[in-house]
Amino acid sequence: MADTLGVDVSKWQVGVNDSYPYPVLCIRSNDGTHRDRRWVNNYGWCLRNADSGRLTFFIVYFVWRPNWQQEVDTAKVIGYGDAGDLNSVWPRKPPGVRLVVAACGNNPPYPGKVAHQYTDGCGYGGGLTEGAPPFGRRDMNSADGLTAVEFARACGVTATDSVPNEVVL
Repeated sequence: MADTLGVDVSKWQVGVNDSYPYPVLCIRSNDGTHRDRRWVNNYGWCLRNADSGRLTFFIVYFVWRPNWQQEVDTAKVIGYGDAGDLNSVWPRKPPGVRLVVAACGNNPPYPGKVAHQYTDGCGYGGGLTEGAPPFGRRDMNSADGLTAVEFARACGVTATDSVPNEVVL
């Protein structure tokens, strides 16, 4: 079974366009006080492409700040970080929380891990792609052994959701 790959992008890359090849995309929205300058382009593209079926789903992420609870709907929240940060910054996670674990060059076991960031585009892919159009070499995530639909379900998104197929990371 193939792994589902997707890129993680923010204001530091070009805006997403129709050359993007994967069924999942992670886009940054804000840091609690500052909206990502690519948000309008990236979110609009994701909505259109999720509606058309080109994207299975997309993940909207924000950079954690102390006011995070004022910024999200926790029904579909997944966390992100490397094992050390997840253990020190978020030692008591909600039961059942799903996580994307940053681990360039390896794939450590971690409770609740649904995917991992396997490269930052600098050669840690171990044979997996190091990026994607239109972004070039970039942070890449892999939901190991999950199809895009299974990855979506693992993140709380189903085909019957009446809201856009997005998950807040």
